[in-house]
Amino acid sequence: MTSIHFAADEFIERGYGSRLLAALFAFEKDGQRAYWVYSFRRGRYYPFAPEGDHDRHDQTEIKLQSVLDGELTVEPDKEYWYPLWPDRPGGHPWQ
Repeated sequence: MTSIHFAADEFIERGYGSRLLAALFAFEKDGQRAYWVYSFRRGRYYPFAPEGDHDRHDQTEIKLQSVLDGELTVEPDKEYWYPLWPDRPGGHPWQ
């Protein structure tokens, strides 16, 4: 958590603070990708498990939430679990 805020502070000092949306932490197992997203505006984490081009694997997201709830400050309101789609199929959201 400290590293996220350290990096965010650097962006803020350089004038990009209003553009900070989220930090992503990528995980992959057996070709399936999942992310933990940290929302700077909400100050909380939420899981994102894309499936296909623009579908989400809800079961994976719920499982991830249950596994790390208590370890991370997980966003309780799923309305704030925004998907961060990659710009091309098979890519990552940051590419």
